[in-house]
Amino acid sequence: MGKQRQSWTVEEKLGIVLAVLSERQSVAEVSRQHGVNENQIHRWKEQFLAAGRQGLNGAKAQTADHTPCANSTDRSDVNGSASSWATWAFSHHP
Repeated sequence: MGKQRQSWTVEEKLGIVLAVLSERQSVAEVSRQHGVNENQIHRWKEQFLAAGRQGLNGAKAQTADHTPCANSTDRSDVNGSASSWATWAFSHHP
């Protein structure tokens, strides 16, 4: 019988992605620590960079015609680099 698939919460995915984006650990290190395939971490990272925390939830990203949530924060000061995203995310993550 095969292995049962691991289900990851949004918070667990976020922690894994932020560990990689902060450049504190490599994808390989995080993969071994958490038992997550490296390709999965790369997918989560791309989802996060494209749609933020909501992208890790599996939900579709907000489109321009939707009103932003009350708790959303302007990220216009973030230039798009991985380290900038990590810095922003750590400062806005409880």
